[in-house]
Amino acid sequence: MHVAAPVAAGLVAGAAFIAVFAIRADEPPIYRIASMKGQAITIPEGASAAEANFEPATASIEAGDFVLWENKEVVAVNIVIEPACEPSQGYSANVTSSGTEKLVGPGESFGCTFDKAGEYRVHTEPWPWMLGTVSVSP
Repeated sequence: MHVAAPVAAGLVAGAAFIAVFAIRADEPPIYRIASMKGQAITIPEGASAAEANFEPATASIEAGDFVLWENKEVVAVNIVIEPACEPSQGYSANVTSSGTEKLVGPGESFGCTFDKAGEYRVHTEPWPWMLGTVSVSP
């Protein structure tokens, strides 16, 4: 019967761990927040017909940060970034010496990381009115 005390202690410790985990589960770890620096830009619904622009049209970030384009339009859009940026982890794109190009379907997103300071021009194809800028500071 000397086994009952350690088992009971283990059950109490396990219950305490679960209680603490449940309380803290909705608080993301700080390293996740710090590692996810960037800005979201929306391609609004109706952009293909209404000559709308990115929302917002300009992003200001620091080198190493990313921009996430979210397509809320009901058709696919080709996003072109010049000069090239590096697709963020989990994304792929056509990267050439002159730029980065990605076809983003309805409801999809595309992320690009900007490692070098400078001004990046962003436009869409086939909508020439949709123009944006990503300003990257060192």
